Amino acid sequence: MEIEIRVPTAEDLNGIFDVRAQAFAVKESDRARWTSLVDPAGMVTAFLGEQVVGSLNVIGFGQWFGGRAVPMGGVATVVVRPEHRGEGIGARLLQRSLERMRERGLVVSTLNPATTRVYRAAGWEIAGDLATHRVPTRSLERLPRGDSEDLRRLARADWPLVRVCYDAVAAAHAGWVDRSDWWWGVLADDSFEDQSFVYGVDGDDGLAGYVVFRQEPSKAWGYQIVVDELVARDAGAAVTLWRFLGTHGMQVETVTLQHGPVDELLLVLPEQDVVQVSNNRWMHRLVDARDAVAARGFPPDVAMEVHLELTDRLAPWNAGRWVLRVAGGHGELLAGGTGELQLSINGFSSLFTGWASAAALLGAGLLHHASDADRAALDAAFSGPTPTMVDDF
Repeated sequence: MEIEIRVPTAEDLNGIFDVRAQAFAVKESDRARWTSLVDPAGMVTAFLGEQVVGSLNVIGFGQWFGGRAVPMGGVATVVVRPEHRGEGIGARLLQRSLERMRERGLVVSTLNPATTRVYRAAGWEIAGDLATHRVPTRSLERLPRGDSEDLRRLARADWPLVRVCYDAVAAAHAGWVDRSDWWWGVLADDSFEDQSFVYGVDGDDGLAGYVVFRQEPSKAWGYQIVVDELVARDAGAAVTLWRFLGTHGMQVETVTLQHGPVDELLLVLPEQDVVQVSNNRWMHRLVDARDAVAARGFPPDVAMEVHLELTDRLAPWNAGRWVLRVAGGHGELLAGGTGELQLSINGFSSLFTGWASAAALLGAGLLHHASDADRAALDAAFSGPTPTMVDDF
C-alpha cells in the first residue's frame, strides 16, 4: 500500500493528534483544545490507508523584513509515526507544503526546528535567533523606578491594548511575526492561565509597554519567573517593566526571558549580567523567491544590481538565472541575466532575513563566484540588526 499525501479533514484531526502526542509527549488533556484550534485546511498529512502516519501544519502569518510584513507560512507540528521514520515521509510533506504555501500566497516560510538536518535538506536554513536569556533580580533592582505609577496588572479585556502595543513595535524588528487574529486568540488563552500574569505601563496614547510572565516552581527556594515576552514602545516603559520584575527578588533569584532581544537591557544594566541560556535558531525558506523579494522592504538609500543563478531542488519555479535589483526601498527579481553569481536557496533564504552575510555564505559554500562588488551589494541590501523572534509555534 502506498503512502498518500493530502489535505486532511476535520475527521482526521484525532488521528493527527495521536501521532503528535507520541512525537512530542503531549498529554491527552490537550486533545480537545488542540483539535478545536487547528484548521485542517492548513495541514498536509500522510496516510497509509486510513491511518495517519505523518503530518504538518502551516499557519498563515506575516513576518517583518525591512519594515514590511512579508506573507509567511509558519510550519508547525511536523510529525511522523516512529515506525515509519526514515521512509522519506517528512521530505514529501515538506515538498507538498511548499506547493500549498505558494498556492496560498505565502511567499516565505519559517519554522522552529527540532532538527536542522532534515529542514536544511528541504531548503530551509538558519536565519534568526530564538534565544533564552537569564538575568539576576538583584541586577534588575538597581534600575531606576521609571514610570511605576503608570504600571498596572492587565485583565483580559485589556488584551486589544497589548496587541496595539506589539504591532507598534514589531515592524522595526527584523523577523518578528505579524500576528494573525487566530494567533492573538491563542496567546490570550495562554497569557491568562493559572500562574500567568500580564502587566502594562500606561502611556499618553495607550500602553507604552507590557510584560507577560509565568511563575514556575524552583528547584531551590522561592519560585522562578519566566517572561514570555516583554515589549515596550519607549525606554521609560522598558525600564519600568524590568525594574518591576526585579522587585520579586525576595522570592526569585533570576528572571528568564524566554525569547526576544536583550540588547537594550544590556545597555542600561550596571553590569553585564545577562546570560544566554540557549538559542534554538529559527530556520527560513523562500517559497517564491521573486514574490518574496518584491514583498520585502530594503534600505531606501541602496541601489544595486546583481546577476545570480539560483538552485532549488524542491521548488523549480525558483531555480534559474535572475537579476536582483534594489532601488528606492524596493526590490525585484527579474528572470534572465548572466548568472555570474551562484547561490543556493538555503543561502538566499539566510541572506534574505539579514542573518548571514555574503562572506559567511561564501565561507559555508552556499555562495559561489561572487566578486567583492557583488558581496558588498548583497550586504548593503540585506544586512541589518540580527533577526529575532518572540513567537514559538
